[in-house]
Amino acid sequence: MSIRKCLFAACLALAGAGAWADGSNDAVDRATASWIKEGGTNSTMITSRRLTYEPELREAIFEGNVVVVDPEVTISSDTLRVRFSEDNQIQTVTAQGSVTITQGERVGTGAEAVYSVADGQVVLTGSPRIQDGKNILKADIIKFSPNTSRIVCEPNATLIMYPDREQRGKLSPF
Repeated sequence: MSIRKCLFAACLALAGAGAWADGSNDAVDRATASWIKEGGTNSTMITSRRLTYEPELREAIFEGNVVVVDPEVTISSDTLRVRFSEDNQIQTVTAQGSVTITQGERVGTGAEAVYSVADGQVVLTGSPRIQDGKNILKADIIKFSPNTSRIVCEPNATLIMYPDREQRGKLSPF
């Protein structure tokens, strides 16, 4: 991501900062988020109460009621840290505190989620849980790759599956 794109994202975040928290631009932000989710744009909108960019650390820190709306996923958390490489490419995105990741009807929750761009993997920790319909997946650590749909749960993995008449005979929980 170029510094220009980073600054644009920061401006978007600052423009919406606190809007959901204090309700001042609630209708505008919700309409924008709805438009993004419905495929009206390929943009990502991040809102929070506060945004700090630390150039020497190459890190952007969003704090307080963080909401990320993307055409593919919605993420909410208490904080969100975005780390950049020396050439301003995103390396990792870390969401902490009351993390909820929603993709379609699949919802993942936990205390922390770390996305690594290099391997395309998300690691969900802190009582992580993924629910898809009635099906529930829990473990101490859940690792999944959105690109390959590979999921690794360890230790103490638990899967609760409910029969679905349309899905009979399928072994996949999700």
